[in-house]
Amino acid sequence: MSTSHSENHYFTHGDVTLLVENILFKLHRDVLEIHSEYFQSLLNVAETVEGQATSNEQPLVLSADLCSAKTFELICDFMYPKAIGVYPAILIQEVEKWEAALQAAASLQMRGLRVHILTEFQGKIATNPTSAARLLGLAVGYDEAPNSLKLQCLYALVFLRRAVSSPEVACLGEGTTSQVVAIRDRIRILIATSPTYWSTIHRHYLCMEGPNCQTYIHEGVFNNIKNTDPLQEYYQTDASIFEIPQDNRICFQCSPIRTELASTMAKQELEGEIRRCALGLGLLRVED
Repeated sequence: MSTSHSENHYFTHGDVTLLVENILFKLHRDVLEIHSEYFQSLLNVAETVEGQATSNEQPLVLSADLCSAKTFELICDFMYPKAIGVYPAILIQEVEKWEAALQAAASLQMRGLRVHILTEFQGKIATNPTSAARLLGLAVGYDEAPNSLKLQCLYALVFLRRAVSSPEVACLGEGTTSQVVAIRDRIRILIATSPTYWSTIHRHYLCMEGPNCQTYIHEGVFNNIKNTDPLQEYYQTDASIFEIPQDNRICFQCSPIRTELASTMAKQELEGEIRRCALGLGLLRVED
């Protein structure tokens, strides 16, 4: 098998040569050992064999079961940033790539990298329930995942108008899906049976209709919960229960921002209830 040097991580003065698939990496023992308990043990064993891990002819082979060459390049970008504090952007829409990186970081015992990835996801989750499901399914498998990340995923799935889809169930897993559905049911019952929620909805500061706009916006949210026919086109979208249709009864100031206004309904209470349920069901970590 022919080999080639890593384009970005083959350093002339490196003192450890690694072979990942068919790519040679020349790195520094001190750097590897700082970041990885796995490499601490592996390099201690390797130094007992003369010449091992120090040349292209006798590289230390990293099993493909542990990490692919592509993923290891990504990991090296964190160990060797191009500038101080400049790391790869961790985007929600690339969750598949970061899932592979997290699995490799777990295998290589790189806890610091796991923490960094799980706390630095960027992008909107609320408008992408499938990404939210995949990210939540990923996060529940790591103790390092912050509650804030899990909660953002839960908000997207709990306030989703349609049912959780089959691909989303596959991402979440049976147990987590059951917990998400239980929380969804609880929140919908609260919205449907709490007559005072309409009064918590914000209005445009120039609204001239007073409580009327709040009442009509609340009615729109209630209808989104009530009308759940899976054969209707609206049910196939990724809209939230707060995305209400145009209603001529809502004033011209409130109407353009009716979705934003609807999402203020009992916001603190509903999000607090989601958190309470998630803690009780074990989806969230009890924090000190």
